[in-house]
Amino acid sequence: WLRKIQTRVAAAATRVIVPSEYLKNIVATWRIPREKIQVIYNGVDVVAPTLPSQRPDGFLIVSSGRRVPWKGFEAIERVTAREPSWHCFIASGLSRVDALGWVKSADVFVLNSTYEGFAHALLEAMMLGTPVIATDAGGNAELVEDGVTGLLIPPGDDKALYAAIKRVASDPIAARALAAAALSRVEKFSIAEMLSRTSDALTL
Repeated sequence: WLRKIQTRVAAAATRVIVPSEYLKNIVATWRIPREKIQVIYNGVDVVAPTLPSQRPDGFLIVSSGRRVPWKGFEAIERVTAREPSWHCFIASGLSRVDALGWVKSADVFVLNSTYEGFAHALLEAMMLGTPVIATDAGGNAELVEDGVTGLLIPPGDDKALYAAIKRVASDPIAARALAAAALSRVEKFSIAEMLSRTSDALTL
């Protein structure tokens, strides 16, 4: 019943706004005309993070979010255990400023999920200047250009996950270059840009 209601509401709407091309494709499967579906990326305002008081020595891998199966945290922890100098911290159940503090202090932020419509956590990491690795799932490829603003890996692939983290750990200069490129491209995900585009959509 909820799916029927969802489809009816979308079909009756003058315009349907979604936060990614990936979700646009999903809504289009509800037999909603594609020309009625508009992508407006969500804006994110990153608050000042609170850095952790005790950061572990060595190479720090951070991920964040709820402890749900599709986030792939267990795989990150498995891969981390292969290298004695690597440390993993999952920022789950923390305040936003504390979670962002861990992301900011990380050598790499990893989003290892098998599904993402629009990953705010990934965008926040990019805005904080932390190198990112993400699965090529959902809308992640709309945020990360592989080898340019971060690294994309296949979902559910421990071997690829390990290789990507190893690449970042082995070449911190290249990793910082990826992070700098990401930081220069996140302007279109600002709150101001989102509000401006939404205002334009509502006045059409």
